[in-house]
Amino acid sequence: MPQTTIGILGSGQLGRMLVIAAAQLGIKTHIFAPDADSSPAGEIADATTTAGYDDYASLAAFAATIDVVTSEFENVPSETMAHLAQFCPVSPGTTALHIAQHRVREKTFARRHGIDTPDFWHITDAASLHQAMAELQGRGVLKTCQLGYDGKGQIWIEPADDLDSSFAALDSDDAILEAAIDFDAEASFLVARSADGRIAHFPASLNTHKNGILARSVAPAQIGAHLLASGQKAVQTLAEEMDLVGLLALETFITKEGALLFNEIAPRP
Repeated sequence: MPQTTIGILGSGQLGRMLVIAAAQLGIKTHIFAPDADSSPAGEIADATTTAGYDDYASLAAFAATIDVVTSEFENVPSETMAHLAQFCPVSPGTTALHIAQHRVREKTFARRHGIDTPDFWHITDAASLHQAMAELQGRGVLKTCQLGYDGKGQIWIEPADDLDSSFAALDSDDAILEAAIDFDAEASFLVARSADGRIAHFPASLNTHKNGILARSVAPAQIGAHLLASGQKAVQTLAEEMDLVGLLALETFITKEGALLFNEIAPRP
């Protein structure tokens, strides 16, 4: 019986961990990325293709060598995943990537499905930031809608700040302003969903950050049955509504009133 080969879009540390896990299961891996040949994942994968995510000829050749394709994280163009879906099964799926890689889209999607989020505004210019801060009347955080992580791509803003300078400093015309949340803790909920819709929940975790970077996660989280049920229901709803195949992590704030608020989602293989 031929060995299964997983195609992986992306070549960083998450891709490397996926390559290691696949090898332990006897599964081959093929990395596709602009820097695949000189990357953490590419140096240990069975095969690599170095090409742009919009190089459709290379994508077609890549697809011919694999049985299924996934992405190491959400910041791979969803158009690339959609193109590959013509040739082989994809995970976590085009819809999940498209939603998760944009902060306004993910929060709008969460609200549409009954999941509470902090107040937020889509910011496209300095004028929209002025209007949003007038409505907020308090402290907020201005973030790029895409690609920011570990505290990067964000600026904390007070009502008295120079908003024009804050908008210019972010250097993005696709941003989100989120109301500051006074929270007690941050909790993550992780669900797995199969191609035929079966669901399995992992233990929830409580997370501690330092300078915007995750420092410690403790699982299982000691958060009480009500919060656990609420978080698991929310992450399962999101996975099902996106028709996700793979893993979905939901990061939340636990407010001082004991409620859960959506922070962000991260689809994984």
